Amino acid sequence: MNTVPEQLDTSASRLDEHRAPWGLLDILGAVALGAVFAVALAAVVALAIRLLGAAPSNAAQVTLLTAAGYGGIFLGVWLFIVVRRRLPWSAVGFRQVGWGAVPVTLLALVVLTVANSVVLYLMSLIIGPIENPQQESLVPDGVLTLRGYLWLLPALSVVAPLVEELVFRGLLYRYLRGRMSMWPAVLLSAALFAVAHVYRVIMLPLFIAGIALALLAERYKSILPTILLHALFNGVQITLLYLASSFGS
Repeated sequence: MNTVPEQLDTSASRLDEHRAPWGLLDILGAVALGAVFAVALAAVVALAIRLLGAAPSNAAQVTLLTAAGYGGIFLGVWLFIVVRRRLPWSAVGFRQVGWGAVPVTLLALVVLTVANSVVLYLMSLIIGPIENPQQESLVPDGVLTLRGYLWLLPALSVVAPLVEELVFRGLLYRYLRGRMSMWPAVLLSAALFAVAHVYRVIMLPLFIAGIALALLAERYKSILPTILLHALFNGVQITLLYLASSFGS
């Protein structure tokens, strides 16, 4: 027979499951420290290129600087939150999930890809042709070679998803979820995810992606499925860009 204290204990345990052992200032501090590391690592990369007298392609430069930038953020989170608070990696979302998460993630990929295409199409009808500034920065001359594609693929489909999911779903979403119900946390984290990417023209598609990623994190209490979804989505986008560039040329 359940007693009132037992029911209260169950409710408390559910609350503790969401509540993060870090605060907003911890997240900001980790990102700030990571930015310092990122600048330092980028400077090291630039110095190494100069000393070696190398002339890397635009894709190679983007990949190296992406690795430096995201690597710095990862170090900041590791030192400022994981090490400083003596937390296991599972606390920031690296929790094992069953294989059943894979088909759900693949289904989410299909839905997200279709939704992204529909939203961009509707936006083009309203505001005219859409120039994606992210694509322009990756392929400034409009041509993505196979070598460039192979350079960019690991940066965009491995490094970036890993660190972005650690920050936005592992840290931020769990922090918000411990202080509000699911949908406000999902929508707010998705909005911050979109705004963090700066470019206004793609904020709506990024907002939708942020919702899908937050819902996946909520479902599995892990960022492993969200990393997979994010990685596959980015991989599909860069592959389509490469195929369009190859077909166009």
